[in-house]
Amino acid sequence: MKNLAVCTLFCAFSALLSADPSVKGVPNFHVVNDQVLRGGQPTDAGFRNLAAMGVKTVVDLQEAGERSKDEKKFVKAQGMRYVNIPHEGDDHAHGKADIARS
Repeated sequence: MKNLAVCTLFCAFSALLSADPSVKGVPNFHVVNDQVLRGGQPTDAGFRNLAAMGVKTVVDLQEAGERSKDEKKFVKAQGMRYVNIPHEGDDHAHGKADIARS
């Protein structure tokens, strides 16, 4: 049964790699490789859609704070692992619209 689950997950990611995918609720979504997906700030629906497609870990590069605490709770409630690695440097030079497009 475990092999079937791994095969299904691999086939799902293989299908993503062969197409120009989009995930509703995740702006600027791209498949980097069969292990890494990237996109802008997901909405709640975006996190649910990522979980539904088998994503196991969300890496948040924005500053830690109340937003990240709420996001961590929501991501974990969807069955995914949450990791916050704040990007330090020119955070203040970019607005929320820039972050959402990244």
